Amino acid sequence: MSKWEAHLTRTLPPHADSTAEADSMSDRAATSEFLDHAATPLSPSSAYLSPSPYAYVFYATQDEYACSVLVNIQRLQDVFHTQHRIFVLASLDVSPAYIHAMEVRNVTVSVQTPPRLADGGVGYYQDCLLKLLGFKMHEIDPSLKRVMVLDADQLILKNMDSIFAGLPEVDLAAPRAYWIAKDFFSSTFMLINLSDRLWKTVQDGLAGTKADKYDMDLANELLGDTVMMLPGRYATPNSHWEDWNVPKWYHSKNSTVIAQLNETHTPILPIKPGELIRRSVTEEVHFASGSSFASDSTIQTSSEDDSGADESNIAAGHATDRVIPPSPSAAKNSAAAAKPPTSALSRISPSQLQVPSGQSASNDNSDSDNEADEVSAPFHILPPPPPPPPPAAPSPPLSQRPLYNELTDLQDEVAVLHFFALGKPWTYSLQQVAKARPTAHPIFMEQFRIWRQTAREVCPGRETFVV
Repeated sequence: MSKWEAHLTRTLPPHADSTAEADSMSDRAATSEFLDHAATPLSPSSAYLSPSPYAYVFYATQDEYACSVLVNIQRLQDVFHTQHRIFVLASLDVSPAYIHAMEVRNVTVSVQTPPRLADGGVGYYQDCLLKLLGFKMHEIDPSLKRVMVLDADQLILKNMDSIFAGLPEVDLAAPRAYWIAKDFFSSTFMLINLSDRLWKTVQDGLAGTKADKYDMDLANELLGDTVMMLPGRYATPNSHWEDWNVPKWYHSKNSTVIAQLNETHTPILPIKPGELIRRSVTEEVHFASGSSFASDSTIQTSSEDDSGADESNIAAGHATDRVIPPSPSAAKNSAAAAKPPTSALSRISPSQLQVPSGQSASNDNSDSDNEADEVSAPFHILPPPPPPPPPAAPSPPLSQRPLYNELTDLQDEVAVLHFFALGKPWTYSLQQVAKARPTAHPIFMEQFRIWRQTAREVCPGRETFVV
């Protein structure tokens, strides 16, 4: 006897006349009606009985990325109230504290070993292929039919539940990586129709990957011919708010003005496929070490073709970016010139002294072999240097810059923001962001603020996180 039948038996009133066939038939009819009602499919809100075939899938290989996963889980659940399940593919490097924080939010965590890169691959990307295990989610949970695989270092800005059922059932839909090429898609957002056939294609590709191929390169190589291209709003780099550049996919009333202003800007990332996040990695290293690109440049000696130009610039007092080691005779002359003056020249500023071309400033301490060639010559008094230029006019407020309003509106059109410019959001406090990018659009700072404030609330051990 089922629990529903037992419940019905307990609640039905006893019959005085057990031989009354009509009453008995009425009772059986009531029982049948009750059981039929109990077997009626439950509403979608009862997800534990009829789970959605759709799910969001993140992957995390370190605690920093796991923290960013939690930030986006919080936004999906608490801000956008998603009706779909959330899964996380985690490597063994993610700590138990983060695994527990995800499970507390009713997230299914599947610990997986990332596929290995080919020999010779860059170590920084060693676990990036874990993302591609999203193509086998139907093996992890057979109830799944379609999943949205997302990178962790992003910020979800829109409710995307309707995309699952709203797009055609193609193998893969992904946004165009418009900052790289028109026919190249971004693997930071992939809507996947799960199937054994598709997973076999990806699995074979993973087995034959090359040293210079990473997750995005491999995905485009395998599925670039059949992918359904989505607009850039599903993978928008935050670089637009850094360098005041509006993407071509964004349409506004001032589209002509935007096109003209974009022509005055350098493209966001003049990079090749396979180099998607290397700029931000390099900037993180430099910022953390307190160095800059300029200070890391090596000093090179001048070539014969341009050495004369540099020497003339030095003689004329102009700045040069090339360091030329002094000759032995020049070193001796410098030492001699450094002696305390004993004549009226002591009343003349050193900047007003110049040695005529081809002559030595002093014949003291010269080599014996060159004593006959050295000629003593008087110093010439030069006019005072010109006064410094007047201070530049103060820059106008950022709100008066061209494209200010367009970039403000662009934020409202973006569904998924990718942290690319400057570095990852867990690397810089807001104070450091303001110092490093003082002329960025105010929304650039706001994007970091949203992430860091949320991370402080949801990530284990981040209670004292400096926003």
